[in-house]
Amino acid sequence: MGISVQEALEIGGLKGAKVIAGASGLNREIEYVTVFEVPDIIQWLKGKELVLTSGFALPKNEDEQKDLINQLASKGIAALAIKAERFLKTIPQAMLDAANSNNLPLIKFEPGVTYKDIIRPIMAEIITKENERTLEHSIINDLERSLRDNFVEDLLLNHIKSETVAKRRIGLLGLSVSSNYTMAIIQLIKKVVTDELSRILKPLEKGLLKEGYSIIATIANNRIVLLIDLEGNDDFYLRDFFVHLKGVFSTVFKKPVCIGIGESFSNLLEARKSYLQAEEAVEFGLKYWGENSCTFFSDIGVYRLIHKFALQDNVWDYIPKGLRNLLDYDREQGTELVKTLKCYLKNAGNSQKTANELYVHYKTLQYRLKRISEITGMDLDSGEARLILFLSLKILEVNEKRK
Repeated sequence: MGISVQEALEIGGLKGAKVIAGASGLNREIEYVTVFEVPDIIQWLKGKELVLTSGFALPKNEDEQKDLINQLASKGIAALAIKAERFLKTIPQAMLDAANSNNLPLIKFEPGVTYKDIIRPIMAEIITKENERTLEHSIINDLERSLRDNFVEDLLLNHIKSETVAKRRIGLLGLSVSSNYTMAIIQLIKKVVTDELSRILKPLEKGLLKEGYSIIATIANNRIVLLIDLEGNDDFYLRDFFVHLKGVFSTVFKKPVCIGIGESFSNLLEARKSYLQAEEAVEFGLKYWGENSCTFFSDIGVYRLIHKFALQDNVWDYIPKGLRNLLDYDREQGTELVKTLKCYLKNAGNSQKTANELYVHYKTLQYRLKRISEITGMDLDSGEARLILFLSLKILEVNEKRK
């Protein structure tokens, strides 16, 4: 961002200069000032320059003079300022006509004015305005970030008591006011400083906005907290969102993470509940599924109950004797019957699918299943027996991960 030609005419060496053509283009923007004293300067122009010349390099032929102005205009320069009576006693009419035709300001400044008298004040003004704009933009960004952070914090601390107030505030932040939302937490596997996290919030929001998602991202307890606007969409939309989230996050912050997602809500006053669910989901996922896992609170389901059993010191009291016998048999004989059982239960008793996954012949699998039934004393055709074995194996799996 620079200054207009009109503004440039009010400072430094251009004070008192005369606009002799192209006055309708005085609103053109100047970002740079350059000197034209060699014929081939046009190829180096980028646009928005105030071009200064003594007239020495200007062509003598009328058609070439007209063509020069047309070329300067096509390059997008801001204006052409010519030192009066240095090499040109008068400005050729062809140049004036071309300047008027292109709305390109043609300025004549006094012979005693040096290039330095023009360049320094204009560049100083451009730099000053740029600094002011940068500062203003920074203040606006800081204010916007503060408003977003405060809003999420107020929701999570139950400081907002009215749904109407909450929707009014979220509307001011650019999210839907008649939608459904959810809370999510992005947990960094390795600790980073808060400033490092803060720097990625804006790119994260912009990256997801580009993908068509609206969020508010903030920092809490050295974790990134997301308030996600679901815009009335269902659970499939949310799962698709997290595919994009992982992609955007890996772009802006190449470090392993674990993500937890709470249940959706339409009443903004329920944000805290969804946040606590996301917190439980991320902790569970981090402990039992590891880095780069994405855990939905709604998917934890029975694992929450299993988790409580697995944390008890007398966990083996919940494991049926038959399964304990099978574990002992594997350990003593060096077999993998427990692995076979897990695969069989995971595939809901589908023998062919289980055999394929284990890369064994169907008859080999049938033999193993028969031995498992004999050792455990449990009927694998029984739905109840399968449920008991499945839950018991999950309790042992979770208990193993706590060590």
